Amino acid sequence: MAKNLDTPADLDAFIQRVQRALYEQELSQSDLAERVGVSQPTVSDWLNRKSAPSKRNREKLMQALGLTEEDLEALPPPRPKAADDDVVFLPVMARASAGSGSVNGDVLEIEEYRAYSRFELRRMTGQNPERLRVMPVIGDSMEPEIRAGDVVVYLPMDRMTDDGLYIFRMDDALKIKKLQRYAGGAIQIIPANPTYEKEMLLPLPDADTPNMYRSRESGLVGFFQIVGKVVYYPRPA
Repeated sequence: MAKNLDTPADLDAFIQRVQRALYEQELSQSDLAERVGVSQPTVSDWLNRKSAPSKRNREKLMQALGLTEEDLEALPPPRPKAADDDVVFLPVMARASAGSGSVNGDVLEIEEYRAYSRFELRRMTGQNPERLRVMPVIGDSMEPEIRAGDVVVYLPMDRMTDDGLYIFRMDDALKIKKLQRYAGGAIQIIPANPTYEKEMLLPLPDADTPNMYRSRESGLVGFFQIVGKVVYYPRPA
């Protein structure tokens, strides 16, 4: 039987365990969708917290990935309970680099929680605070807009919705940069610090592995995947 997930934090931890199993078993979202008997967009929505799998589908996910109740006992710590209705605790995830990249492994896990005003988050982001995540920033390629040591609040997603500031994975490294889309699926990476150069990524739709791009500047081929869009970050004083 699938574990009862009584709170959004419990469900979030369950989805993290599913993501880790996908990585460990080298399965794609399409592979998992076929095993569970749903569409790939449905699996994508679950993994990006846009919708929640039913209890029956949670059981199917566990069966498809060979997960047991014991596997779920090692889930990340639960979200703290707030005494004030206006307080929401956001999960703090692994670090993103505003430089050459921060290596975090393929699965982001909760490191801790930070308290924010639910009202202010809604006002500043226009998003449901329960879906938001926090990530510290290292490096200086986004200065002076974002400084090393700042934190950003982001909305998890796996594709660009429009031009803007995104957290993304390039091979094993997490980065934070401005992204701009061009015709044909090309994406330009734009640092704020003028000492860093822009980079244009050209999609390789015929590659054996999805989400492969070639850098126009270096000629190197690598994996590129959106992790989330930054919806709020502190401004320098």
